[in-house]
Amino acid sequence: MNGVNFFLILVKSRLKRLKIFPPKMLPRKGGSLMKRFLVCIVVLAFVFMTGCSKAPIDKIENAKKALESAQNGDVPVYAPDALKAAEDKAAAMEQELTVQKGKFFKDYKLTDQLVTELLSLVEKANDTATKTKEAIRSEADTAVKAAEIAATEARDALQSIPTTGRKITIDIPGLTTVVESLTAEINQAKKDLAESKYSEAKDKSVDAKLKAEKVKLDIQTAIDASLNKNKKK
Repeated sequence: MNGVNFFLILVKSRLKRLKIFPPKMLPRKGGSLMKRFLVCIVVLAFVFMTGCSKAPIDKIENAKKALESAQNGDVPVYAPDALKAAEDKAAAMEQELTVQKGKFFKDYKLTDQLVTELLSLVEKANDTATKTKEAIRSEADTAVKAAEIAATEARDALQSIPTTGRKITIDIPGLTTVVESLTAEINQAKKDLAESKYSEAKDKSVDAKLKAEKVKLDIQTAIDASLNKNKKK
């Protein structure tokens, strides 16, 4: 008897905090033990259903906005796999939300869990995209600098070709055209880098570096051939 009364006091307090059931509706002291016990069971069921039937609307909306922001940013480019995982989780969340809406006795515990996981996956996708983008930017910047150095060396090698004395068989006008074109290519790579077109900047820089290195190789090969020819004489 005392145990039931004590339990009713706890239930009243809980209901008062939740503001979902006026405490005066509970039976007062003096009612039969069975009646009071049955009321406790009904109240417990009511509290349980009320506590589990409310969807985490604000949390869901925040998760949707976070995912949409990621989809409209750099994530699709730099972290597509991570974004796909987040989108799959969002689909699972929507499916579970639909299932619960169709039930009389709703339980949004799994929905809440899926929302939490979705937020975590979106954060992971954003973080992955940021790190990947920075890594690619760094690679592109390094490639541009390497192309500039190679182009300078090719230009110096071209200017160092002897114009008098031993005869060197080489297409100087053709090599000059190649070297001059390197400036335009590298400038375009720099522009791409400034516009965050990192892949394009890297590709152009690598191509320019290869052309510059070929110019140097052709010049050195021609000089070596001339020296060998003179030795045979």
